[in-house]
Amino acid sequence: GSMPEALQYGNFAAMLLEMMIAVGIIILLFETSQARLASEMEQLLHSDQQMKEQGVRDPLTGLYNRHHFNDVIKRELANVRRYGISLSVLLADVDRFKEINDVKGHQAGDDVLKFVANYLTSCVRESDFVFRWGGDEFLVLLPRTDEGSAALKADELAKRLPSIAGLEQVQPSLSVGWATHRMD
Repeated sequence: GSMPEALQYGNFAAMLLEMMIAVGIIILLFETSQARLASEMEQLLHSDQQMKEQGVRDPLTGLYNRHHFNDVIKRELANVRRYGISLSVLLADVDRFKEINDVKGHQAGDDVLKFVANYLTSCVRESDFVFRWGGDEFLVLLPRTDEGSAALKADELAKRLPSIAGLEQVQPSLSVGWATHRMD
């Protein structure tokens, strides 16, 4: 029975080869699926980061949004209670905003909002928070700020808004109100 033995060996070799090829294919598929999984995970993390950013940022101005204000105010009020420091809030409103939109169009309106957002951000401290409150309203949270400082800051912000090129006949201005929360 030498013939069948050789045949059996041949079959075994072929089978072994097929198994090795199969294992190779599985490994390859696994490697590529791992790479794909990794890139999909990366995308998920990235979009999660974007979601988080979108969760706290206004898409037009890049400022914090109203939703994020709720988180920040809780923390800041806790600081007021804990350290007995005062906290002030400014509310700024863009005057003639409707007129700008009507006369110059929505793009001009959007540009004004971006301009005001940059202006407010550049005029406050690193530790302050600027929010897009909605429409043409902005809220500025000033931790560790008493009434006197809040009143001065409100006045400064209202008076110092630079004029915007291209809006000669409908130049916007800011109305700024303020309030202070103290321990007493």
